[in-house]
Amino acid sequence: MNKDFFLQLKKVSYKIWLLIAIIVVGIFLRTYHFHAWLEFENDQVAEATLVRNVVQGHTAWPLLGPDMTGSGGPHSKIFHLGPIFYYFQIMSAQIFGTQPDTTVYPILFFSILSLPLFYLFVRRYFNQNISLSLTGLYAISSFSIQYSRFAWNPNIIPFFVLLFLLSLHELLVKKEQTHWMWILSLGIALGIGFQLHAILMGLLPATLFFAFVYLWLKNKTLWKKMAAVLCIAFILNVPQIISEFQANFSNTKIFLNNFTSHGSVGQDRKNSLRTMFVNAVDCHIEANTYMASSDGANACTLSYLALFRNNTVVSGVRLRTQELPNSKKILLLGLIFSILGYALFIHRCFSEKDESKKYFLHLIALYSILSFFVMTMIVNAGFVDFRYFIHIFFLPFLFLGFLAEYPIRKFARFYSFLIVLLFLAVALVNLQVIATNAHELTAKNRSNEHFVVLGEIEPMLQYIIANSDNQKEAQLTGDPRYLSNFSKALQYLAEEQNFTLLQTPRPDNIRLHIPLFYIEANVKNSSAEKENDYPIDSRQNFGQVSISKLVN
Repeated sequence: MNKDFFLQLKKVSYKIWLLIAIIVVGIFLRTYHFHAWLEFENDQVAEATLVRNVVQGHTAWPLLGPDMTGSGGPHSKIFHLGPIFYYFQIMSAQIFGTQPDTTVYPILFFSILSLPLFYLFVRRYFNQNISLSLTGLYAISSFSIQYSRFAWNPNIIPFFVLLFLLSLHELLVKKEQTHWMWILSLGIALGIGFQLHAILMGLLPATLFFAFVYLWLKNKTLWKKMAAVLCIAFILNVPQIISEFQANFSNTKIFLNNFTSHGSVGQDRKNSLRTMFVNAVDCHIEANTYMASSDGANACTLSYLALFRNNTVVSGVRLRTQELPNSKKILLLGLIFSILGYALFIHRCFSEKDESKKYFLHLIALYSILSFFVMTMIVNAGFVDFRYFIHIFFLPFLFLGFLAEYPIRKFARFYSFLIVLLFLAVALVNLQVIATNAHELTAKNRSNEHFVVLGEIEPMLQYIIANSDNQKEAQLTGDPRYLSNFSKALQYLAEEQNFTLLQTPRPDNIRLHIPLFYIEANVKNSSAEKENDYPIDSRQNFGQVSISKLVN
């Protein structure tokens, strides 16, 4: 049997082994020091606390999920998504415990599964060599790796968007011959994706609607499979439907009110449609470059408007070309990349002869056009972080694939050499970003007033506990920026160790005879003997953060 087994292994194509190697590399980059390098900020603490309360039986399973705080403006009521993301976290915590990293296992799991799924996705159009190359770039994509390492509901969007598009493509191609497993996967992708972000709440149903209308006109016998997709999605959304009936559809009313009051015009009600369109185009071009390379700012800065108009206003500040976050050369390369990518995409949509590939291109085109209209409202509402573009993460990779397949017979060898250089450049930039982040995390020098890393705050808590004079509680005060950013995470970890950490932001709330600690920015070589009139007993620096024990 062993001999037969090894004979079968020898028959496996080297390209399959290469795919396995790519997936292994992708898994390594997503799991290396997963616990220690986990982002654990206030939003993650709130979700981990909810999950722990459910697992410990203090609260029931929620009928609604994460809130979209600020989605409709500063005076809007808070709209909640469906609860499926919480359910994934709760099930993980029931199996592995309530440590902060265990609630992120579902995100890691779906991120890893997205690797082979991405290969199957690009393989629907490209040949095996290009598909392997694109999958390799996706495996080392710093953008994708970053969003597999902390708890945020959109982080599992890539897997379910790929599953949705793959399943819908299968239905478009096979029609009545579509296997029921694809119908099941399409319903699951729709039902879960609908609950992951407000963007997908409009985008997935709209894409499905136009595809179903086309299929209905072609073949009216498909109604059973269409109905099955909708039924599966409906079942997966039963908890929030129950909540809506119980609350007189208040959540839906909030969503519709926020959308109509704010979403259609964004922060500036004087924005013309032309301005909104131009802003969205700029941000899409910047997003394409960032999602492919992870180089530069992680949010749209309207750099192209500044480049061609010489100045523009970004977040109320006039930005000039000499103040651009990226060099003009990088901006121009990114612009050329997007222009060529979109141009080749459009050309392929009209020139492709293969029916299956044509369906693939037209489906992606439909999804992308609908996404652009949605993102035009999102961008002009002030949500310009590139994380909001995660549902179209695959577009830059498709552009790279189109460029690689572009036929130039006269200069074929030279063009192939340029494409190899392009792919290597994208890979090297991503690896450089990964290496830079890894260096900071290895040095335990990442946490600051804006960022919290689990492996860096655990020693902080141990310092507090070890210097609390064998008491089971302590007080934490300090710089308001650091106190607000670190206290909740430290409190969560303390509770896991049956230790109570009290947050005391005001000096008049400090209680006597309870150990008192002060958190602030790293105070290297400080000779200060007091903090807020309290003598300093001891001090320890943790990267960019300093914690002192005060005598009270």
